[in-house]
Amino acid sequence: MSDRQKGLVETKNEVVPHAINRRCARHIYANFRSQFAGAALKRYFRQASRSYSAAGFNFALYKIKELKPAAYEWLLKIPAEMWSRHAFDPRIKNDHVTNNISESFNHWVGELRSKPILTKVDGLRAKLMSRLQKRKQKGITWSGLVVPNVVKELNNVKEESRKCHLLVAEDHEFEVQDDNINYIVNLREKKHVIAGFGIYLAFHVGMQHWEYLIEERI
Repeated sequence: MSDRQKGLVETKNEVVPHAINRRCARHIYANFRSQFAGAALKRYFRQASRSYSAAGFNFALYKIKELKPAAYEWLLKIPAEMWSRHAFDPRIKNDHVTNNISESFNHWVGELRSKPILTKVDGLRAKLMSRLQKRKQKGITWSGLVVPNVVKELNNVKEESRKCHLLVAEDHEFEVQDDNINYIVNLREKKHVIAGFGIYLAFHVGMQHWEYLIEERI
């Protein structure tokens, strides 16, 4: 994932030509906002970038088109697989739409970025030792096998799943009715598709949604 700084795309195509390419949605929005500002446009842009389904993505783009046709045309020039979750390559088990992780790492590294390679490596070693020790001490205070933030997220997903209706097809396959969208869920293959559309989704949080629902209803 990149912010398309000068030279990045060309270097990527030369060094790793077959690598999957994504663009940071935050940087896309910064360029988008410079031409098409507004709270509603921002909301629908975020919805489009974070949608796990083509239906949600298309709905958000439709609303953008209603508000500002030129903004809709601007977004169509960027391939969806570069910035929207629903179109990400399912082989890449990561659904991040921004490059915040790499930018946070660069900030954490700090002045070591400009040091000679041996000084940099030794500095990173020391920083990692300190960080791992702090994490260990914090982890000792936790109960259970799952970290608190993940438990909180899964509990939220579990609560949201209560509005869904479950139909059993066979031992490992189910139809889940969620509002006006039906999903075919296969727990054995760890995937779900939107019934009638055949759109493949394979993201962990999405699967947790269905696994919690099915576990409770069976």
